[in-house]
Amino acid sequence: MEYDINFQILNYDLFYKVLENICENKDNKFNVITCNPIGYSPCGFPIHHFSIGTGPYEVVYMAGTHGNEIIGVDFVLQLMKNLALGKGKFAFFRPELFTVHFIPLQNPEGFFTTTYAIHNVIKDNDRKKICKDYYLNYRKANNAIHVINDILLHFFKQENLSNNFEMLKRHFWKKFYGRTIILEHLKQFFSEIPIKYDECQLEKFWNSKLQAQMLTFPFDYQKPFINLDCNCIPEITSKHQMLKRNIEKMFHNYPYPNYMLGNFCANSLGINLNENNEYYFNELKRLVQEEGNIPVAPIYGNFPKNILGPFGAPSFSKDNFFYTTENIAILNFLKNCQEKLYAFINCHSTGGQLYFYPYDNSINYKESDFTFYINNRIATDYLKTIQLSYQESGSFETYEGMGYPSKISGFGDILRVKYPASFLLELSRAGGNPLGPYIFPNYYLTMKVNMDACMSLLNTILKVQHLYNKTYEINYDRFGRIKYNEKVRTFKL
Repeated sequence: MEYDINFQILNYDLFYKVLENICENKDNKFNVITCNPIGYSPCGFPIHHFSIGTGPYEVVYMAGTHGNEIIGVDFVLQLMKNLALGKGKFAFFRPELFTVHFIPLQNPEGFFTTTYAIHNVIKDNDRKKICKDYYLNYRKANNAIHVINDILLHFFKQENLSNNFEMLKRHFWKKFYGRTIILEHLKQFFSEIPIKYDECQLEKFWNSKLQAQMLTFPFDYQKPFINLDCNCIPEITSKHQMLKRNIEKMFHNYPYPNYMLGNFCANSLGINLNENNEYYFNELKRLVQEEGNIPVAPIYGNFPKNILGPFGAPSFSKDNFFYTTENIAILNFLKNCQEKLYAFINCHSTGGQLYFYPYDNSINYKESDFTFYINNRIATDYLKTIQLSYQESGSFETYEGMGYPSKISGFGDILRVKYPASFLLELSRAGGNPLGPYIFPNYYLTMKVNMDACMSLLNTILKVQHLYNKTYEINYDRFGRIKYNEKVRTFKL
């Protein structure tokens, strides 16, 4: 029972060609329903919505929150195709029980910008080799950055400064990013903080950990894209014309390097859809007041995440918070699902992780609900299936189950507060957006193991579905004995 998995790096034209082939395939075992778009991007690109099945248990798969996480969009399309065909474990899909919704691309503006840039570079070249080189060069740069961060942390701990590590680390990279980093830079930085350190120990640490690695800017993985400009975006529709104008304005207002077009995370207004939530907006605003501009991760560049740009600010206004249209669309869609929603899978790109703990558990309710149990049960079965699926393919890889952060930091966290069984899935174990996940055999395995796990998710829902709409209240009688009263769950809206 094999899946139909095709290696594909999409762009605008190929995205719509693949959709057409899926929806009109005469070999489909299960009908694909084309629904109305759930909303539109700022430039007017539709946020498409499809479904398979007509059952009462509704499951949503969404991808493309970040434009540069192209493997997620690819996966949701291949998932939809294989479910429609009844391939692999989907031969046992029961359309009378389930309605599976597919929102393959939440952020079309970032996705089309990234993929137009990629296709402009790769053209007819060996795409698998380009992806492998990209992955290896990304990994080399990222490893060197982690080594330097480890050295910083080691000496911060010696001086009891580890509580301020994130702030001090940001300060280091703001100061030295863009220069070939040498040992003398660390000595200079430590003297300015100041930190007392043993110079021989620092040199030994540097030589043993960094070895022959060296940071040069731009990184090797970015160099194929340095000759790009906004002309890689064709003006084939009025929506494309607006997309191009918005990005040209963005690059005019701030000196972003052109290679960022090939790794474009935000939408065309420069908003990061995952960071587009009021909690993170206020946290970043506080950090900016204390430290000035807050840079993105060094692997991407020394660009401020609080300014509208390719990696995105949390709101269009630096003073007031506003949801962007793409997030309003998904909030409204899920609200309309409400009690019919049994799982929401938000597919991101790299890490091989499943984030599943709810942020709180009935914190505003006298009654307790079963959200925590439902989430953990589904996640446990999903992760077990991933591991078994890898083993069937001769690999002993697995995914990590990730606990919940101590506070809300992403838009996905907002959804997990509202709905049971709302997960953020980091699909690929290979890092390096956008092309890193496309190396072999990682690409094929990413698709296969998650399709297997999708069917596992549906089976687990059938086992726990009776708990979704229930709460329980604990009372004690006069003899101190516990009595459980069951009630109907009131959904958080």
